[in-house]
Amino acid sequence: MALKLNEKLIKKYRQDHLWSQSQLALVSNLSLRTIQRIEKTGVASLESAAALASVFETKMEVLMQADRVATRLSKKRIKLTFSTFLVLLGFIFYFPVAAKPIMVDVKLKSHEEPLADIQLLNEAGKESEMRVDGLLRIVIKASQAMDNQIILDTKFYRVQPKGEKLIGTPRVITKIMKKQK
Repeated sequence: MALKLNEKLIKKYRQDHLWSQSQLALVSNLSLRTIQRIEKTGVASLESAAALASVFETKMEVLMQADRVATRLSKKRIKLTFSTFLVLLGFIFYFPVAAKPIMVDVKLKSHEEPLADIQLLNEAGKESEMRVDGLLRIVIKASQAMDNQIILDTKFYRVQPKGEKLIGTPRVITKIMKKQK
């Protein structure tokens, strides 16, 4: 019985393990040609799919996800992370002299799970960055606008084995909150 696997996911899992196709063939007890065919077409026997699921320590159902479903879920997670970040960015303290730094209190959550709770202190117009679990890098540049507003220009990068990929650049505009005593 032939199954349709997500060839991009198989390749991603292999690359995440830093394996060549030959190494994956060796650890899964499949032929190199079988690995090449699966990564090219996604077509695999039940036995080959089970071997790959075992090697990648996942369920066969995960490997059989349609590529568009995996992409949609990934985009949903990114949107959720962005929206949660923007909503929870919240408390910004500004010290009124222009050369003084801007304090940004960042509370980042995904699916109601806390990812980060930090304070960034930087001069207006300078970039600060934070990393989340080695998967996400966020660069924040705060600047003061007219009429008691702070502008936060952010860049979200997904950290991958082959480097970083820019995945979004949301801008947040918020009011200045006075330092609490």
